[in-house]
Amino acid sequence: MRLVVTLFILIITLGCSQENTTKTREISKQEMTHTRQLRHMVLFKFNEESTPQEIEKIITDFSALPSQIKSIKDYEWGLHKSTEDLNKGFTHAFLLTFDSQDGLDMYLPHTAHQNFVASIQPHVADVMVIDYWSN
Repeated sequence: MRLVVTLFILIITLGCSQENTTKTREISKQEMTHTRQLRHMVLFKFNEESTPQEIEKIITDFSALPSQIKSIKDYEWGLHKSTEDLNKGFTHAFLLTFDSQDGLDMYLPHTAHQNFVASIQPHVADVMVIDYWSN
């Protein structure tokens, strides 16, 4: 009888732990889906004629966009520092984060973004944009 009770308790315990493990896996998948974010990477190659002051103003103006466009969830920028010399003249990298495609779709035509794009045209020799979902 004691053996039967022990087996019964063991079966119930294993069943409960299996159920909890399954629920934990489901939550993790849901959390992963919700934490994926859309990245909008922008790389600039500036004209040789552009002064450091003009480039600094572009950085300042780009950095102001998150306060003007609510769909931008995160923003950062940095300068090229690699010794591999594979940057093809691109020196400035900007990374914007959005929670959804809708967020990016609101950003692109936004007046503040369009005014920024128009203002940098005389200084940008080339631009590269890559959008991707974080994994």
